[in-house]
Amino acid sequence: MPKRTRNILLHILGWLVWLMIIFYMQPPAFSLNVNEITFVFKDLAYFASILQIPIFYLNANWLLPKFIYLKKYLIYFSLLVLLLFIYLFILYTFLLVRFQSDGRLFILTIREFPLPIIFPFAIDIITSTSYRYIIESFKKDKELDEKEKETLKSELLFLKSQISPHFVFNVLNNLVSLARKKSDKLEPALIQLSTILRYILYDTNEGKVSLYKEIEYLKNYIELQSLRYGDYINIELTLNVKTEDILIEPMLLIPFVENAFKHGSDVYENCFVKIDLTVENGCIYFNISNTFNIYPNFKILENNSGVGLNNVKRRLELLYPNKHKLKIEPNENKSVFFISLTINLR
Repeated sequence: MPKRTRNILLHILGWLVWLMIIFYMQPPAFSLNVNEITFVFKDLAYFASILQIPIFYLNANWLLPKFIYLKKYLIYFSLLVLLLFIYLFILYTFLLVRFQSDGRLFILTIREFPLPIIFPFAIDIITSTSYRYIIESFKKDKELDEKEKETLKSELLFLKSQISPHFVFNVLNNLVSLARKKSDKLEPALIQLSTILRYILYDTNEGKVSLYKEIEYLKNYIELQSLRYGDYINIELTLNVKTEDILIEPMLLIPFVENAFKHGSDVYENCFVKIDLTVENGCIYFNISNTFNIYPNFKILENNSGVGLNNVKRRLELLYPNKHKLKIEPNENKSVFFISLTINLR
């Protein structure tokens, strides 16, 4: 059911309930010099309740937006007084017609008119004003929320656009290295790159992707690195994904792998990159360790890793707030850098 239709039905239901309450509620008899007319004033109270409906929407949807929001207070209150007189005149006319329909000839003076009937008008104005301000408050909150979402979406697209070229540049450097060596591995590497680019350009545009696709993407990337470095780097990839397929934000894990190879290859001997990915109970556990070179004034990895690692940290903050833990632990004594990421997808 459309939201507008649902709101209209809720308003109709609300007014029906209100009119039923007024109909079955015995109103107080007003002090008039007329006998046995209580039932007439019961009809008057019911008729006044019906008049509340157009007054409610007239104030909420026209008077307030046209005058109060534009700070035309004098015009607003003047029209409100005019509306009150019209309201009283209609009720006065109703009483005259109602008495005459019962065979009575009765003329009300201003002093004899039941002035407490003004209270429903006042309550109606207060209620419709409160209703309008509540609606405006929800509208502003919704607009603010939409702006925040658009800002978040724009920022994520910007971060994502930075990650993809960064990765492609690294891979192209790898291919240049193979081309210089005139290696037979260049052709399969180009095929791997084609598969990777297809993933980046098409699959990642659909929002979240299958974790299995992300894993295949990582495996293709690691294969390219294996073609480049050969036995120079000892690469270990451990996958423990025995759960049903789950969704994850694309390009979220690759920056950590990129940095592991970037810094893991700086060591002259015993280079290694170890990657462990486990999915258990709706959580992703992603651990990477790699060798790194210690030299004077060495800065922590994230300060030397280009846009990749800084961006993925920002993406984690935006996409998984309070649902992820990221630990970056360099061990200078053993020349090993360790990164641990846990993401709760539940």
